[in-house]
Order: sequence, then C-alpha cells, then structure tokens
Amino acid sequence: LMIRRPPRSTLFPYTTLFRSVPKEEVQRLGDTQFGKTPVGYGPYRIDSYDEQNQRAIFKRFADYMYPGLPYLDEVELRWGIDENLIVLQLQNGDIDVSGYGIPSDQVTRTKANPATADLAEDVPVLGVKWFDLNQSVKPLADKRVRQALNYALDREAISKVVSSTPFGSPFPKDLQNFPRTFQPYAFDQAKAKDLLSQAGYASGFPLQLTCTASTASLAQIIQQQLGAVGVAVTLNQVSDNAATQLQSEGKFEVMTSSWFLLQPTAADVVDAVYATGAGSNFTKYSNPQVDELAKKAKAEYDETKRNGIYAQIEQIVGDDAPGLYWSSMLFVAVVAASLKSTPSAARSAAAVPSTASAIPSSPSR
Repeated sequence: LMIRRPPRSTLFPYTTLFRSVPKEEVQRLGDTQFGKTPVGYGPYRIDSYDEQNQRAIFKRFADYMYPGLPYLDEVELRWGIDENLIVLQLQNGDIDVSGYGIPSDQVTRTKANPATADLAEDVPVLGVKWFDLNQSVKPLADKRVRQALNYALDREAISKVVSSTPFGSPFPKDLQNFPRTFQPYAFDQAKAKDLLSQAGYASGFPLQLTCTASTASLAQIIQQQLGAVGVAVTLNQVSDNAATQLQSEGKFEVMTSSWFLLQPTAADVVDAVYATGAGSNFTKYSNPQVDELAKKAKAEYDETKRNGIYAQIEQIVGDDAPGLYWSSMLFVAVVAASLKSTPSAARSAAAVPSTASAIPSSPSR
C-alpha cells in the first residue's frame, strides 16, 4: 500500500481494519474461490457454514500465535434472529452472548427483573443516536422547524423508558480531548413553539415517523412529545429490511438512525454522515463550510488543532439540525451467567462477539 501523506484520520483503519492475506493462496485459488475459502491467523478456524440455517461453527486453532488461547474449544455463530427474543434465549440457555446487546426498550425491564438483571453488562462505546430529518419534506426544509423539533424532545424522560444517555448533539458525548463549543439541545417547549411560529407553523403540521419493531416504543414517545408542540406524528412501522431500503432511497420523513465510531475521532461520523455525498448521509445534508472544514481537519496532524476544527463542524451541524438528536450511545451487553464465571480473557479471545453459542452484532452502519 503506497500513499502520499495521507489524512491523519485514515491511518487508523489502514493499520487496524485492513489485514494482509497470503499472496500464494490468492494465486492458487483465484480471486473468486479465495473469497469463499477463509484463510487467516486468528484464534479460530471455520469448520462449517450453513447459509440456509444461518449459522457457522468455528473451532479452536491449535497453532494460534498466543499460547494457551483461545480458552473455548468451539464457537457457534448465529444470525438473523429476532433481537426481541435475545433475553429469552439467554434465559433458556439457547445462547451465551449477543452482539446485539439488549434492545434499548427492554433494558429497564431486564435490569429490574431479578431473574435477568445479572445478564446485563454496561459497555462504554463511542456512538450517537438520532432521527434523520428528510429536508425534501417542506416543513423540514426550514432550519427553524428542525431546531424546534430538537427543543421539543425531553431526553431525560425518554431515558427513563428507553435506555440511553440523554444528549442533544450530533457527536458522541465522551469524545476524548474534544473542546465542545456547541451547546447540546435541551428540552424547551416554549422555544420549540416559538420557532414553529416563526417558521409559519404555529398550528403545527403532520409528520410521518418510520420505525421498526425494536424502535416502536421510542417512536411512540417521540410521537407524544412532538404532539405537545402541535406536530401530529403518525407512525409507519416496517421490517428491518424495509427500513434499510427506505432509508437508503430517501423515502422517509423521519427515521431512526445511529452511528458507532470505529475511529475514536469526530472524523468518523463527519466523513460518513455529514460530508456532502457521504455514504450514510441519508438526509442529503450539504453545507460547503462543513466540507471545507472537514478537508482542513484531515490535513491537520496536531490533535488539539484538529479537534478544534471538528468542534467548529459540530457547531455548524448542530445549528443546521439535519437530525433530531436524542442520545449518546449506551450499549448494554447481554451475557449468560455461565459465561461470566469464566475468565474475562475467555470472552475477549473468543473472536468478537462470540462464545459457545452467539448472535453476532447487527450492522453498525
């Protein structure tokens, strides 16, 4: 790989997400067959793969580079399972750990139930949750309307029903060494109504919020809170696959969205969500000032100066409000009691996120 003075933000994925492959195996198998023939050097080797039944078996690799690891002899990885059944399957002993974690609307109930409380395990992550606001819809094209919706949210009330870290900002709350200048949106119904009045919507307007089964409880709370300032929200509940398609095609008015940062820097979310034409910029948000600052930040190697530039970007994006920001990400893992009794290294060595039987995490993008 040859590059000329790359943007600083690309160094992390180059060195951690990309892996070398054995050239001789690629040449022997050919490009097509190599992609179907796993070759690696991790703690497990694939033993079987069943696409129809959506499961794969991995067995311990005896020649793994770290002696004594991994601790587990076998891992069964499953996918395509209803995430609302995760806690029940753990209780029944059908799985040991889930990459999905506990659906946010089930965390409070799970922690309050003595029979399941010990299954929950808080895991600090860098991420943010919001609702995409489609600016092609006339009311949402007005920045004052988008700001009003943000002021209409009572994030503390939401967190009592849906597990979350209340935070009304485009970037995660706990970015390290980040000189935040943007003041996160706070609950202010009077201000929300005033902004709607200024935009010509004193009597409110109808709005459709698209959700899935796992976000239905959250959507209902949003429906109530926006209704309090005159916005009549109707809910459009669809399947996960349908939601992904609608979002990618821009066929929605308001839709849940989230971003987990692979790089511990604001560059991750800016380049993916807020840059013009970015792959996950489903609202088609575009601000030339943001694009110019993002370009400047990529070329800046001094962390303090670079973070200062990203703070400017957050200020601009936050003011433009292309999203309805409600939470900094809180991930609550769910781990079987039998697994918690094993050494912690066993869990980390078992090829994320798996143990004896596991459900992988859903796509974070």
